[in-house]
Amino acid sequence: MGIKGLTKFIADTAPNAIKEIKIENLMGRVVAIDASMSLYQFIIAIRDGDQYGNLMNESGETTSHISGLMSRTIKLMENGLKPIYVFDGAPPELKGSELEKRGEKRQKAEELLLKAKEEGNLEEIKKQSGRTVRVTKKQNEEAKRLLTLMGIPVIESPCEAEAQCAFLTKYDMAHATATEDADALVFGTKILIRNLNANASSNKNKNKNSSKRGYILTEINLEQVLKGLKLTMDEFIDFCILCGCDYCDTIKGIGSKTAYNLIKEYNCIENIIKNIDQNKYQVPANFKYVEARQSFINPKVLEKNEVKIDWCEPKIEELKTFLIKEHNFNEVRVTNYITRLLKARKVTTQRRLDTFFTTCTKKSTKLIIEESQKELLKAKGKGKKREMNDNSTKLNAKKKKTNIKDEKKNNEKMDELKNKSDENLVKDEDDQDDYGQNLFDEKTNSESGNIKNESTKEDISSNDITMDIPKCTNDIVC
Repeated sequence: MGIKGLTKFIADTAPNAIKEIKIENLMGRVVAIDASMSLYQFIIAIRDGDQYGNLMNESGETTSHISGLMSRTIKLMENGLKPIYVFDGAPPELKGSELEKRGEKRQKAEELLLKAKEEGNLEEIKKQSGRTVRVTKKQNEEAKRLLTLMGIPVIESPCEAEAQCAFLTKYDMAHATATEDADALVFGTKILIRNLNANASSNKNKNKNSSKRGYILTEINLEQVLKGLKLTMDEFIDFCILCGCDYCDTIKGIGSKTAYNLIKEYNCIENIIKNIDQNKYQVPANFKYVEARQSFINPKVLEKNEVKIDWCEPKIEELKTFLIKEHNFNEVRVTNYITRLLKARKVTTQRRLDTFFTTCTKKSTKLIIEESQKELLKAKGKGKKREMNDNSTKLNAKKKKTNIKDEKKNNEKMDELKNKSDENLVKDEDDQDDYGQNLFDEKTNSESGNIKNESTKEDISSNDITMDIPKCTNDIVC
């Protein structure tokens, strides 16, 4: 569930904290991805696109999660991202009641789905089909194996994946967390990316202009959230608990707006409970807000020295066996995926070189990169000016040479045509002048085209800036 109504409230109250970005903005960045959320989205998307069924192997086992995960991961890498997939561990005890509620909702959805199928109600089938989906333990294990064979880092969190992702961003082991659950912000992720798998869905985030706009993501910046709401992190956590989270019930009658006003006035839940009219707002008898608060502040995660991020070479033959022999994927399709995977790995290693290094001096790597880019662009600007001057000189020389040549030809022609009539002589001279002008125009256009092409090449190559930066012992991209 995440935090009820949080994203909308942030958009309304702290709009500067949310912005749309293109996937290109994440080029070279490590993104910690909530694996369970991604697998759920892949299964939903392929169901919707395949008459609400699943892709299956010969044994009747679902392979939608494998197909979606492989395709999407390669696509992210082709765009220069370096994905890390983080899997959920055991759910926290506080989440027990929430999981029970979800189980009841899923059972109800299955009943409604069966009824919709009997009635042939396609709209209801589509609606309830998504609500019955759950990612199984076996599907999680298959996803881990696939990613490992592809050479992609996999982290198994001892508890909540969103908490582990947030931890990675806190220690600059990842640039952002990618999930649809806004509670990643409450765990403290610096940047939250939503809609990373939007293109995988057939029934969401698609419109007429989607192809024109490109691959659009939503970025939420925690620092800007706190600044816009004028809350401390502790106040923000209590505010989110009051809005409604997975770890405890909340006070009835309090929505996001009321919760925000109360936090602004009283600073914490303890003071709110002491001061609110409890006839108007019903506080739960067993309100475990203290435990919920601690779950957000001190979640169970792997510590920095326990996190192992390995970027390995793909195990091609094992990957083929896993996909073709074990899950009956088409061999041609698998070969195509592997070819793309190998090419995509080169993209992620060539682009944004600075992200392969952590800060080694007092001056941040980011600042070093920015200064180097400015110097490079300045040098390129001078180079372009010199190149244009050189080209202009060459062009004038060619023009002069052409004019001399044309003049010589005209003189020779004049000698040959002395005995011809004045009218014919003038006509021939005009023809020669036209020929000379056309030749000059041809040369001019050719030179201009060359200058433009060189400029375009430089603009493109400016994305791939290489420089000498001291390499740290920890080769983690952030």
